[in-house]
Amino acid sequence: MLLIPLAASSSKAMVRRLGGKRWQWLHRLVYLIAPLGILHFWWMKAGKHNFTEPVIFGLIIALLLGLRFYWYRAKSAAPGRPLAKAV
Repeated sequence: MLLIPLAASSSKAMVRRLGGKRWQWLHRLVYLIAPLGILHFWWMKAGKHNFTEPVIFGLIIALLLGLRFYWYRAKSAAPGRPLAKAV
């Protein structure tokens, strides 16, 4: 349910309607929503002692967010640009 506003606001028209700062704030919520989704899925599977799917999905999300962080760091460390501060 928490990902629906992200999907609904992905178009260029919604970026203009929300404004850049509010759109960016909304879309940064994925860093909170994705781990919460995995935690919820983990809890659903806990009663059945079947943790294979939540672990696989958690690894996929960790990989995607790790790649996102790597690209951010590589972009900020481009020649002629100072290194970004650690968050």
